Amino acid sequence: MHWLLDRGPLPRACCTGVSKLNSIARTTPDRQQACRCLKTAASALGSGLNAGRAAGLPKACGVNVPFPISLLTPVHQLQQREISSLRMKLEWTLSML
Repeated sequence: MHWLLDRGPLPRACCTGVSKLNSIARTTPDRQQACRCLKTAASALGSGLNAGRAAGLPKACGVNVPFPISLLTPVHQLQQREISSLRMKLEWTLSML
């Protein structure tokens, strides 16, 4: 997370997390849930978040994602029943960053 706050180099563990997240979030509902989870995590970082670094994180890690990374990217609301074990996987992945 320090890299996203302009504090230090990009850790290898961060790129591992980006790669894992990209591999487990394959369906549209999974990607929407991942987006919601990441937006929540980003908002917890407050105004110190470097949006440019956040947007460029997949590329910096050599991970190709088929959608733009932005706090402004709209995420359609998911119904509670659509939230799967992906949430736990995302929380684990984010805890490793």
